[in-house]
Amino acid sequence: MEKNDIVIIGGGFAGASLAHKLSRLDSSLEITLIERNKLGGKPVSAFTFTDIVDNLGIRNSVKQYYNQIEITSTLGAKEIYAYDRDVFSLIDYKKACEELVGKSGCQVIFDEVKSIKAGKVSLGNEVIDAKIIVDASGRGYKFRKELKLDVPKIENHLYFKKLTHCNIPNPKSLHLIFGDIGTGGGWFYPINENECEAGVAERITKLAGNEKKDISNREKINLEQLLNYPAYSEMLEGSKSESEAMVYYPYEPVKHVVKGNVMFLGDTAGMVHPIFGMGIHYIDRIGTLCAEYCAKASHGNIALLREYQNAWDSMLKSDMNTWIWGMTYFDLNIKQINKIIEIRSNSDIDKMNMLSALRGHTGKNYEGDVLEVPLGLFLSLIKNVLKYKLKYKLKYRC
Repeated sequence: MEKNDIVIIGGGFAGASLAHKLSRLDSSLEITLIERNKLGGKPVSAFTFTDIVDNLGIRNSVKQYYNQIEITSTLGAKEIYAYDRDVFSLIDYKKACEELVGKSGCQVIFDEVKSIKAGKVSLGNEVIDAKIIVDASGRGYKFRKELKLDVPKIENHLYFKKLTHCNIPNPKSLHLIFGDIGTGGGWFYPINENECEAGVAERITKLAGNEKKDISNREKINLEQLLNYPAYSEMLEGSKSESEAMVYYPYEPVKHVVKGNVMFLGDTAGMVHPIFGMGIHYIDRIGTLCAEYCAKASHGNIALLREYQNAWDSMLKSDMNTWIWGMTYFDLNIKQINKIIEIRSNSDIDKMNMLSALRGHTGKNYEGDVLEVPLGLFLSLIKNVLKYKLKYKLKYRC
């Protein structure tokens, strides 16, 4: 039986970045990463913050940098925030994961984990003994279920398409779109003047196997609707579709991220931005703490893993306001969303505060929406805020 300090299950961004962080913290650690398919298997790009890219040293994976963000309603309202530096990055997800694992120098095993019972990792033909196991295996929750832990109840289903032969006047501006194009909105990410990636999302509470085809068909229709929206149709006239993909990720944080010598990180813990759906900066943020407590506990005191649970609880508490407002927004209709974006576009919102809101660190910008809206919309907001505040305060006890 092989013995390791730390075994990481999953070679996506959560597992890959954790391996890298652990190796930087303590190069003496024996780390094994197990991936059943390919490192960074998602054939998509991911939008995140440039400082995270720089801190992780993965600039080679960047496809485009952005110094502007446009938040748009399909009814026409628009917020634009411009910066004097590149604050956002579009990364090649697979390339970033490969680069992070390569930097870590950890052992990589390509195999499927069958079980993590009794704190041991069982593969097809061997059992790996580990002081600490980190489940970063993503959506599926196989090991959470095995340990009888709660799982996310809400998922985002994303449909991506890469387009070439475009005519994009400002490829340094990324777009997030809200409106009647699916329950999770859409996005438009320029790669250069001639290429872009666009997509739409559907937020679902439950999805039976026979419903996946329906979701796929619906999202293809929604994406075509987005691409024909006047703001994009001119840029995309004569464009060609190069590739497409559909991925899924959880959209609701779990309560428990530690059980015995097992820790949970990334999609298997369900933490993403409640309004904009971004997850990499949450993985980076909580992954730093996961690495810290993991490294400390590996030297003998497994009880230190409890500090990771405490850190998770603190993050949920500090970010709960943003979660409440995020869920509130998605209960609004397109006219109500358009009105809020219109009001915000005419308000003096500090662009640095907007960056903070995009990271999920504060709900202040969203709370301010209720001050200038019409009475009917004000009452809808307050009703939904109270509903989700009660739900999440009771669920997470924070």
